[in-house]
Amino acid sequence: GIYKMAGWQQQQQVTPRFVRIKSNGYIDRVQIRPIMGMSLATFERQSEELAMAFGAERCTVKRGKRVGQVWLEFERKDALAKELPAIPIPKTVDLHNVQVGIGEDGSPWSIDVVRTHMLFAGISGSGKSSLIQAILRGLGPAIRDGIVEVRIIDPKGGVEFRDVKPLAKRYEDGDYESMVSLIEETAKDMKLASRGVTGRKLDVFTPEHPLVLMIVDEMADLTVYQPDDKLRDRFNRAMGTLLTQGRANGYRVIAALQDPRMDVVKYRNLFPTRIALELDTPEQVRMVLGEGMRAKGALADKIGQ
Repeated sequence: GIYKMAGWQQQQQVTPRFVRIKSNGYIDRVQIRPIMGMSLATFERQSEELAMAFGAERCTVKRGKRVGQVWLEFERKDALAKELPAIPIPKTVDLHNVQVGIGEDGSPWSIDVVRTHMLFAGISGSGKSSLIQAILRGLGPAIRDGIVEVRIIDPKGGVEFRDVKPLAKRYEDGDYESMVSLIEETAKDMKLASRGVTGRKLDVFTPEHPLVLMIVDEMADLTVYQPDDKLRDRFNRAMGTLLTQGRANGYRVIAALQDPRMDVVKYRNLFPTRIALELDTPEQVRMVLGEGMRAKGALADKIGQ
């Protein structure tokens, strides 16, 4: 469009411009240059209309690396439609890059087990224990060599993790006293590990100073549904200690739960990495991932539909 002002003319962009297009057979990525007044939210509000206009299953809006860059990702083919065979156990392990599956674009999906604590949320049967076991499979050589030490709490009585018990240095799936004692001992070991240690790199692990993974399945059984107030309080205190101090001492927590309500996990924000599997409602997506994440394409409530 052209407009006039004070005797001079200036060309004005009135529609977004296509900058580049990339495609890999599963996802078409379209970079656009918005016009003045448009924001990321503008495109997020119109994602369904954009998907229909381009004949795609869905459209995800993402911010580019530079200010003003916007990428539209159109799903052409579902890379996750077929069951994925078990990924081969690696000969060597990169703790920052443990492959556990593939992404929606068909590329490898990897998890960094060193960087943060992780919380997995999803309804029953959504694959929480499968994801944890995929991580353990990818860590196999590091566990064998003592670089990674695994401790597991399974309130289901071993239904989920008894098959991987040989990988764990400590394992509890029996009475609640034993499970709470294990996480208390882990918090105590973490504090002892920090004494007298100076100048150690936070992401370098050895058999003398391994990365300790504390895995807790169905955490709500211990944080809320446990009828014994004393056991519940003991668990919450020990878990809070691990989450706030473990990062600097080589201890990480991986926890899973079905119910993401705030009264179930009051310290969810201490899990910097949160992964949503299949959930029941859009509100649960917000509870797990935070405000606005569903609008950005995290449609965890649509999985399985």
